[in-house]
Amino acid sequence: MSALPARIISFTLLAVIATTLWFITREKRISGSVTPSENSAAPESNPPETEVSRRSAVVAPKPRIVADRPAVTSLPPPPEGEARSHLADQLHAPNRTGMEDVSVVMNLFSHYRMRYQGFPVGEDNASFVNALSGNNPGRLAFISRDHPAIDAQGQLLDRWGMPFFFHLLGRDALEVRSAGPDRQLYTPDDLVTASPAARNAEVVVDGR
Repeated sequence: MSALPARIISFTLLAVIATTLWFITREKRISGSVTPSENSAAPESNPPETEVSRRSAVVAPKPRIVADRPAVTSLPPPPEGEARSHLADQLHAPNRTGMEDVSVVMNLFSHYRMRYQGFPVGEDNASFVNALSGNNPGRLAFISRDHPAIDAQGQLLDRWGMPFFFHLLGRDALEVRSAGPDRQLYTPDDLVTASPAARNAEVVVDGR
């Protein structure tokens, strides 16, 4: 009879040991299955940082218009047989609006871009107009030098007599801005249009 309790105690100890080992093994399996998911979740937090880093920090400068700028020298005549461009014929037309004028100017730049795979590069209004009016590789005048909207300094003016502001944001990104009726840039009545690449870019204009 004394052997029976000893056997019961032995079986009980074995059961406790087996149960303990089973729990230890189970915990290891659970911890091993959780770790990869935690590691795989970590990279998902990176994309927002990557997208933020792509944002442009370009700030549009205030235009510098020099009143005594010398007139742009005339260019040689275009190649013989070259037809006069009519792209700017509706610029400042009495039956058109200021916003339509801005669109006409953007159309001039768009034709230049299609011809030369990029917008012209310039430091001010007159530099851009110089390229549009013939100072380009093909000597093509997208707007004639004698157009009424071009002043003696070679600047392209809006219908209120102020130079358009051309903001080049990249080879394929350009913004055309008119100061509007109040003749002051960056005020609520400004008239603005932009190329598709400029509209899709996140750009800070004049610090705003």
